Amino acid sequence: MSEFEMNSSLAEKITKLNEEGVHKEEIERFLDQHLIKYPDDVEAWVRLGVLVFEPPIGDFEKSINCLRKAVEVKPDCLEALLILMRMQNYIYREIDEDLYKLLHKKSKRKSQITFFKRNVKEKKKPG
Repeated sequence: MSEFEMNSSLAEKITKLNEEGVHKEEIERFLDQHLIKYPDDVEAWVRLGVLVFEPPIGDFEKSINCLRKAVEVKPDCLEALLILMRMQNYIYREIDEDLYKLLHKKSKRKSQITFFKRNVKEKKKPG
């Protein structure tokens, strides 16, 4: 299950375009237009970033910018962070230090939450 809420109408439209054999460039234009209307749609930013990364488009710069925008809109979107890190590693053979720190901070926060939940449950057990 996705960390960001799935925009079913967007997913359905993209699926329909793919089934109709529409070229990726046309899907890219559709997503560009969608993002003009809905600039805070994290799912659309991630989908566009992945779409333009892959052949035949292969626009690495746009891909990275789309994923950065997704992280800007929703800094705790783990999917966008992980995809962005993988793409940066593929393109540059390194990962942006700020992105690494943000992801590390998020994983640390989750670990602390898990630790807290575990301790609360243990304290609630009848002794």
